[in-house]
Amino acid sequence: MCGSRELMVNHPDLYRDLLNSGEPSPEEDQIQKDLNRTYRNHKDFQDADGALMTSLFNVLRVYSLHNTELGYCQGMSGVTALMLMYMGEEEAFWVLVALADGPRYAMKNCWIRGMPLVHLKFYQFTRLLKLFVPKIYKHFQNEDIHNPSMYGGTAWFVDIFLSNQPPFEMVVRIWDIFIHEGQKFVFRIALAVMIAHEKRLLKLEFADCLVYLSRAFSELDADVLIPIAVNIKLTHRMLQKLEKQYEKIDRSALPF
Repeated sequence: MCGSRELMVNHPDLYRDLLNSGEPSPEEDQIQKDLNRTYRNHKDFQDADGALMTSLFNVLRVYSLHNTELGYCQGMSGVTALMLMYMGEEEAFWVLVALADGPRYAMKNCWIRGMPLVHLKFYQFTRLLKLFVPKIYKHFQNEDIHNPSMYGGTAWFVDIFLSNQPPFEMVVRIWDIFIHEGQKFVFRIALAVMIAHEKRLLKLEFADCLVYLSRAFSELDADVLIPIAVNIKLTHRMLQKLEKQYEKIDRSALPF
C-alpha cells in the first residue's frame, strides 16, 4: 500500500548488493549507539546481539549508503524496528525508502538535518488547533504554550508518535491508518488527543499542562482515540492551503 513492494520489485538486487558491499557508512557509530535506545522494553529488542537488533543495524546502515544526502536520523530507528516486527530486512528497507520519498509521507524532510518539514507541520497544526479545538488554542496562547515541541509534537512527525510511547496496540493501529492515509492522519491523531483531554487541559496552568501532555497517550485507550481522530473533518485541501500560507509568511516571527 505504501509503494514499497513496487520499489523492491523494480530494484531486486539493490539491498543485498549494498548489504554485502563491505562499504563502511559514516553513520555506523551513531546507528550503533541508538540501537540500545530502541524498544528496550520490547522482548524482541532486549538482546543486543539478537537477530532483530542485527537486522535493525543492517537496514539502517544500508539506507545510509543508499541515501547519502539523508544518511541517518535517530527517528528512523524506531520506525525501522516497528517494521521489522512484521517483515524481513529487505521489505523493511523498502518501506523506509517509501516513507522517506513517497509524497503521501515525505518523511525525508522530517529526518534530514534541520527537519524543515517539521516546522511546516507545526504551523499547520497550530492553525488546525485554532480551527478544531479553539478553547485549547486560546488556553495555550494564554499560557505561553506556542510551540508544539514543548508538548511532544516533534515525535508526532519524526517517528509518528513512537517516542510519545502510546500503548503498543495503539501504535499498531495508528500506523495501520497512517500507511493508508499519510500525514493527514498524524494531524487527526494529534487533534484527537487535544479533544480527548480538553476538559482537563483547560484547568491546568503552563507547567502542569506540559507534564500532563507528556503522558497524554498513556491516559487514553485506542478505542477512544481512534474514533475521535477518524471523525475529524480534515482534508488534504485544508493542509495544502495552510502550506501555501506558510510559504508566504515571515517565518522568522514564528515560535518554532
